[in-house]
Amino acid sequence: MQGAIILRSAKVVPGREAALVDLTRDTHAFFDKARSDGRITDYMWFTSGQGNRGDYVVLRGDTENLVTLAADPEFQSLSMRSSLILPDFEWGFYGTGDPEEILERYQEMARQLS
Repeated sequence: MQGAIILRSAKVVPGREAALVDLTRDTHAFFDKARSDGRITDYMWFTSGQGNRGDYVVLRGDTENLVTLAADPEFQSLSMRSSLILPDFEWGFYGTGDPEEILERYQEMARQLS
């Protein structure tokens, strides 16, 4: 199954802007290596020009690979650094598929809950 890890933040702790530049550089290098190693299919940064709406990074790939990536000590370290620099930093796992596949999953969950 294909999925994504989506990382999001909108605010930086005042005085930590230089640390954010270093974090961004290190994060980009980690994601580049993960892509070249085949751990993710690709990733993309989304930035907003609309003030405080925040930035997103979307990592795409096989869900099992994404779970393994999230457990990687370097990913964990980058996440902890992010939390210290970006007070509203968060990330999560998301599954994907065609609409019929998603509907099937929801129907199966509904049957199990009935």
